[in-house]
Amino acid sequence: RRPASAVAPMLRAVTIATPNPDHLTPQHPHLFRAALEAKMPDAALATLNRRVYEVDPKTTGVSVTDFLQYCLHGGEIYASLGRHEEACDMLEHAVRAPASAVSEIVVKCYKRLVLCSLIARGELSRFPRHTASVVQRNLKSACSEYIALADAYKTRKPEVLEAKAAECRRIWARDGLENLARDAVKSLVVGNVARLTRTYLTLSLEDIAREAGLAGGAVAAERTIVRMIGDDEIRATVSQADGAVSFHDASGDLFSTSSFSAKLVSCVEEAQEMSERLRRADESVRSDRAFIARQAEASHGSLGGSLRGMRV
Repeated sequence: RRPASAVAPMLRAVTIATPNPDHLTPQHPHLFRAALEAKMPDAALATLNRRVYEVDPKTTGVSVTDFLQYCLHGGEIYASLGRHEEACDMLEHAVRAPASAVSEIVVKCYKRLVLCSLIARGELSRFPRHTASVVQRNLKSACSEYIALADAYKTRKPEVLEAKAAECRRIWARDGLENLARDAVKSLVVGNVARLTRTYLTLSLEDIAREAGLAGGAVAAERTIVRMIGDDEIRATVSQADGAVSFHDASGDLFSTSSFSAKLVSCVEEAQEMSERLRRADESVRSDRAFIARQAEASHGSLGGSLRGMRV
């Protein structure tokens, strides 16, 4: 098998099958899977980043399974690129999809959602709003080891989390999620250090190692702090003279960066586009003959009910 050879044809297939860029087609999940198997997630990123507003079986032949696989493989692509918050968003769409039973695809989505949520948010988020109660019950039993890992994460103690992760190592291997589970375990220490920046202005490396649960002491703490500074996860300076770390408030700089400004503009434009789409949808419904007939029938029935029993 040569998975890489399937990526370009699938890109063309998506382009051909899509009436316009905001439609979901059956070809989308196949493209994402091909990109994952070829270890070329970037090849499908432009398609994945495009917002889908239309899921119309009559136009494209897309099915519920196609939609769920779109969420699953899209979430996997984002996770493979370290974009765990966006992975959570994709996977949550599958979990909250209307259902009377739980499919195997939704179970896979929730397992990945648990791990990505720990990495991106430092906790297991609640079930998305409107998630069917039958889905919630079945996912809790089908993903019990993952929920147990999230419970261990709550303790904020690396040794507790590592013990639970080791206990369930066969589960991660069976599900093909060893790397993601490992990243979730590593993220606890990073989260613990980030929490310290919200409480202290200055701490010694030894104190950071103790508070964050770093087994390597001051050396491990310095290595972690330097990496987090380089990744722009925290703002801090390390004094080589006395081994003290000074944390800085980054909120003021955050809003003045070009990347933040670009993101803000993008969010505003997206909100405006969504508002316009809702306006057009509302106009379409209001002018629909069937809708008008039902409204007239309802109004007539209400009027008749209010006049019933009155003498004219």
